[in-house]
Amino acid sequence: MIPPIQDSSIPPCKKCHDRAPLELAFSMAFQPIVDVRTNTIFAYEALVRGLDGSGALQILSQVTEDNRYQFDQACRVQAVSLAARLGIKSHVSINFLPNAVYEPAACIRKTLEAANEHQFPTHQLIFDDYRE
Repeated sequence: MIPPIQDSSIPPCKKCHDRAPLELAFSMAFQPIVDVRTNTIFAYEALVRGLDGSGALQILSQVTEDNRYQFDQACRVQAVSLAARLGIKSHVSINFLPNAVYEPAACIRKTLEAANEHQFPTHQLIFDDYRE
């Protein structure tokens, strides 16, 4: 069991907190990252997809300046939740836009709380910044 994150000194991020729920339904696909030396799966990269299987562009075209921070956080939480439900035992690489992590301590904390809630080991998370 992952120890709970209990740091109440970090206030919630204002870009995500006290907002209407994100009106954007999506899921994740997990693409294997293979270690070619051992021919084994090292990790899975979490890739955003539509609920109907549509590609990332369909979802990303709905991201605006106003919902960017909420979307980025929702993607990280969704990736952790789904990886746990699927029973992924390897690392999970989660892409994020570096400028979308508005308040790093608060934003990353939400992802770690999701890992705790879904019993997904935090040492298996890889945060990969995606540059536009």
